[in-house]
Formats: sequence, C-alpha cells, structure tokens
Amino acid sequence: ALICRPNVLLLDEPLSGLDQRMRASYLALLESLACGDAAFPHLTMLFVAHKSSDLPSCLNRHAALEHGRLRVIV
Repeated sequence: ALICRPNVLLLDEPLSGLDQRMRASYLALLESLACGDAAFPHLTMLFVAHKSSDLPSCLNRHAALEHGRLRVIV
C-alpha cells in the first residue's frame, strides 16, 4: 500500500490477529510513519481501533465514537 506513496492511508484494526511480537514490531512501523517518516512527510493516517493502546503515541488528533456518535475529539 505504501509503494505508490499515498496521501491517505486507512488502517482498520491493523493490529488485530497479530501475536505480541508482531504487534510490537508493526506498531513501531506505524509509529515511524505517523510520527513524520521522512519518506512520507505528508501522509495522513486514519486508524480504526477498539483499544487506544493499538494507536501510535504521536497522533495529533484523536476522536472517539460512542453508540455511533462522535463524542470526543482531542
């Protein structure tokens, strides 16, 4: 998905189904992309996750849905 150098990357539960080791490795890769990887300086990433621990720590905007409604934007 990154070979074409997209402007937007949609990730729906990207860590689900991975064992702990692969989960940590893949999260590190996602964090490097989300935190301003020089190869993708203008990449917008949209993550869908049920647990906040599945999100990169450096995201600059967060939103939460509750019962289908947008409740929190940080």
